[in-house]
Amino acid sequence: MSAFIVSNKAMNNVVEGVRRYKQAYQDTQSVEDLTKLGQKFFDLNTLAVNGRYTEQEAAPGFVYTTDLGSKISDEQIWKSMSSLNYQCSEAPAIYDPAFQELKDLQLAFAGYFFSKSPKYDAADWS
Repeated sequence: MSAFIVSNKAMNNVVEGVRRYKQAYQDTQSVEDLTKLGQKFFDLNTLAVNGRYTEQEAAPGFVYTTDLGSKISDEQIWKSMSSLNYQCSEAPAIYDPAFQELKDLQLAFAGYFFSKSPKYDAADWS
């Protein structure tokens, strides 16, 4: 398995997904909070890559870009979340609480994403 630092665009997609999910439940996040979350996940991603290759590189900086949000599909967000999750799946990052937070947010976004589907609405509760 190889590991790499995801792009700033991919991280923005991940953070946009968190914003959409939380907004759907009236839990709005400030741009500052979203930027901090993206930075935390870049730190996690860097921890994983440094662990994989025994390096000491610094994490890239992150600033959430709000003007791209409406142009990003839910499918793209899911793919970016999946990529970040995979790139963070290295020791010692997998033991960091931020890794569990990432996995929990990805699962929550999946529920949000699928619950918007007409097929979901038509499905039985049984």
